[in-house]
Amino acid sequence: MSQILLVTSSPRGTASYSTRVTHALAESLISGRKGSSLIVRDLASEPPQHIGDSFSVARNTSANAIQQ
Repeated sequence: MSQILLVTSSPRGTASYSTRVTHALAESLISGRKGSSLIVRDLASEPPQHIGDSFSVARNTSANAIQQ
């Protein structure tokens, strides 16, 4: 069993040649492999959230301080 993570970021979506090629490549990698899966993350249609204050504070906080 294998998992493939395909990350795309073209604002052209399926009109993008590189997106179509990567999808075809990923599909061929998992075809014929029982239990394999493809996870697609499209950063153009679902961009990650911006980093805010809470992330900056948490990043510099030790795990011990969080558990208290």
